Amino acid sequence: MRTDKVVLSFIFFVCFALTVVILVTDQNLQTNFGAVKPYFIHWYGLLITGFVDLIGGVLFLVRRNPPLFVASIWFVFMPIFMVADTLTYAEVFFNSPAQFAVYLFGFHST
Repeated sequence: MRTDKVVLSFIFFVCFALTVVILVTDQNLQTNFGAVKPYFIHWYGLLITGFVDLIGGVLFLVRRNPPLFVASIWFVFMPIFMVADTLTYAEVFFNSPAQFAVYLFGFHST
């Protein structure tokens, strides 16, 4: 088995595992800080990205010649998607994208 296939599959599976941990443990994501029951739309969006990660990991393991450009696009898209998510700060009761980024990613602006 080619090393690049194994490495990319591993990255997809790690992303999937991290997504599952977030989906299960982040009560604020699940309920929009208690405002929505049972699940907030952002929770479903993350669920979809988790499924894509899982499918990507499996496809890279089982396909003879997996399309590396697809993985490249996904690995570029996801960080952009996550940063763009900070623009939805008002939906989750933050005063600015920077405050939401601190909550989501732990980054502190100076």
